[in-house]
Amino acid sequence: MKVILIGHSYGGDAVRQSNFSNMCSRITIDPINPVLINPFIGYWILNQRDYTYDRVNTAGRFINVLASSEEWGGLLGYRIAGTAEGIEPVTNHKTIINRVLEKGIASSEVQGCLE
Repeated sequence: MKVILIGHSYGGDAVRQSNFSNMCSRITIDPINPVLINPFIGYWILNQRDYTYDRVNTAGRFINVLASSEEWGGLLGYRIAGTAEGIEPVTNHKTIINRVLEKGIASSEVQGCLE
């Protein structure tokens, strides 16, 4: 059995932290660390682009797709060390999802894991 995970925003953070030994591929889309957006503990960091986190598990392929603009709510996802990373031009935290679908990034990763 092969595991493929895809997550956007907080879901991207959960994908980064996943730890399956049979991981084939992970795609994070503009991941946001929810700890940095927590007014109860004094954080409200929407633009997280200057933050870089490590992968929890190094098994399988890992793609981190980032938005290029803060125009939608000021959110910009963080970077992940040791990943194939790309910043998609003319995208924001909301429109980046459509770009990933249009470019076939997710479908090509699924296909690659099934072959």
